[in-house]
Amino acid sequence: MSAFTNGRSLFGGIVFGQRRPESLWVWLFAILSALLLICPASVRADLHLKAGGNHVQLGVAAPDCFRLGLAATGSADQRKTIFLAPQRRTAAMRWTAVRDGAAIGIKTSFGELMVSKTTGEAALLNAAGKVLVNPIALVNDNGIKLTLGMKSNERLYGSGSNQSQLSLDPQNVNTYVGNGDAYIPFYWSTAGYAVMVVGSNDLQQPNRHASPGSGQVVWDHFPGKSVDVYLMPAKTMAAALRAYTRLTGRPLVPPEWAFGYLQSRWGWKNAAYVRKTLAHFRRDKLPVHAFIFDFEWYTPTPDYTLPVNGLPDYHDFQFNPLLWGNVPRQVRYFEKNKIHWIGIRKPRLGSSRNLAMARARGWMLVPGSTDPVSARDLNYALPAVRRWWFSHNAKFIRAGMAGWWNDEGEATYTLYYYWNLAEYDGLRDLRPSMRQFSINRAFCPGVARLGAAVWTGDTSADYKTLRQQPSHILNYSLAGMPWGCCDLGGFSGNPSSTLMTRFLEAGVFFPIMRSHSNLTNTPHFPWRFGPDAETAMRKALDLRYRLVPMLYSLAHRAYDTGTPIMRPMFMEFPDDPSLADMTSQWMIGSG
Repeated sequence: MSAFTNGRSLFGGIVFGQRRPESLWVWLFAILSALLLICPASVRADLHLKAGGNHVQLGVAAPDCFRLGLAATGSADQRKTIFLAPQRRTAAMRWTAVRDGAAIGIKTSFGELMVSKTTGEAALLNAAGKVLVNPIALVNDNGIKLTLGMKSNERLYGSGSNQSQLSLDPQNVNTYVGNGDAYIPFYWSTAGYAVMVVGSNDLQQPNRHASPGSGQVVWDHFPGKSVDVYLMPAKTMAAALRAYTRLTGRPLVPPEWAFGYLQSRWGWKNAAYVRKTLAHFRRDKLPVHAFIFDFEWYTPTPDYTLPVNGLPDYHDFQFNPLLWGNVPRQVRYFEKNKIHWIGIRKPRLGSSRNLAMARARGWMLVPGSTDPVSARDLNYALPAVRRWWFSHNAKFIRAGMAGWWNDEGEATYTLYYYWNLAEYDGLRDLRPSMRQFSINRAFCPGVARLGAAVWTGDTSADYKTLRQQPSHILNYSLAGMPWGCCDLGGFSGNPSSTLMTRFLEAGVFFPIMRSHSNLTNTPHFPWRFGPDAETAMRKALDLRYRLVPMLYSLAHRAYDTGTPIMRPMFMEFPDDPSLADMTSQWMIGSG
């Protein structure tokens, strides 16, 4: 029943397919394995064993994904993690126990996972019995390390890193989030498998080091002595993303309007300015689906200069009268003109009264911090914080706010997840028929299932930045985040008419099309760049709106299959080596 045949030596000299009963434990092991092998495949819990000095568990986590639990000390039980879809955290699926010499493992319709009883090393095989990765080993030396064998011709893709190329080797990657950066503990190998590695603490995920010359991929800096390794036989990147999204949760499809043009800026002046801007869009026949507002929608003054304890006259949850005037009247104006509106949110408080209450209840992310900004961050991992926060934002949803712009939530690896969970759960209770949509500056595994999109952070208005954006968004796509976008035109600096036009033309073919600019820079309204540029940008916007039905259909395909809207050329043409790292062109739809 095992795929190990022809006496292949896979684990430290143990030859599979040949019996070597030199000791009593081998005979006992053989008897136990025989009992397991006569049992038909059934839904069952994980297989537990002690191998190579480690505690090991083998199980099936999803329809096309194994779980290899490894612990140098203590239990190898599945770690509780937000990265997996809820139904995958307690999944029990069909497998059959198999044995080959001194190795034991489990077999499914999609492959086999085998472990050497002697060395504790593991190997992943596909359904045809081909070895995909071997050995997989846990080393306990000044903290645990996980190693996976790597051939000299392998290429790795998919960690979501904000970089200029697609393949990840040779490269060292620290798993973290930053301003537009999102490093995910996941990759797909051209050897035909994908892997996601989850440590014992979601806040601190391992770092990865990979180089074909070294013959292995190394994961280290684990927070404890145990790790869950999710292994997915996947011949193609598309198959890897299908398995990954089944494991972490299907990406929630944004509302259809979110695939139109979204006009953002920091510096909307007042209610009359907003109306005048919208009238200009309509008069010049420039299609737009949403206005996105920065600080000015809820406060006249940004909170960057507030003290640790905030200010008594700062309002965290109100409409800024200067921008909104008569709120119901302004909302009716948006509705009449079919404009959706989104407001920025920060993960912190500015009101001294709200801060005192939150600190008294133990709700702060970094208690006792003296940093004037981070000391005011809330801990959204606490259910009470999420409920309280949404209860104060619910009035904005009732007034017509269509989505969230979540900014500066990189204080911890999981902050954006819990922040989006507050929005998702609150919206589900308040407006069950309304689809959650948010734009975030980073992401972690699992957040796409909550309706989160991601932009590439605070960028500059220059051609180098323009060239980088497709690479960044493609890398998001390869890490399970199909809803990527950027600040078209760049956040900082004033783009020339030609540069702004080129940004907007590229944005036509991004999953989400959104422009944005800094407070002190020219707003990225097409007419601000001259008549020729406006004409070119109008043509680009018209093309975008002709593509919206296709993009929305592709979004549903992404939900069903994990295949992103925007994907690199190598996914469609994997046999062409010249496309392995190409980011200057990409695919929208089928090839």
